[in-house]
Amino acid sequence: MELIRLVIVEDDVAIRNLLADVLKQKGGTIVGTANNLLDGMALVKETLCDCAVVDIDLAGDQALPLIELLEELSIPFVPITGLTLANIDSPRIRAMPLLIKPFDSHDLLDAIARASQMN
Repeated sequence: MELIRLVIVEDDVAIRNLLADVLKQKGGTIVGTANNLLDGMALVKETLCDCAVVDIDLAGDQALPLIELLEELSIPFVPITGLTLANIDSPRIRAMPLLIKPFDSHDLLDAIARASQMN
């Protein structure tokens, strides 16, 4: 992975820390993390980043407002989830190329590369 500034928005601290560790080991720079929707939105507004990794279910809040903000700011993102498609309320999120937990670091890096190329 080329040097890239990343934001991670994930409500599970263990997963958030694991994502950060993997991405740092692969050459990424974690410029911020958040564990809920509001903090994630504030972080994206205040931080210069190249890509975001976003859990679509943040302690029961679906991340659609955050995804819309990322799109508005032209920031690539990788939506991740442990939910099945049937448990995702938003048809718009269900239609996205979701990275389903558990996933390995190769899948994560590929998803980041694809998202970054799309913008």
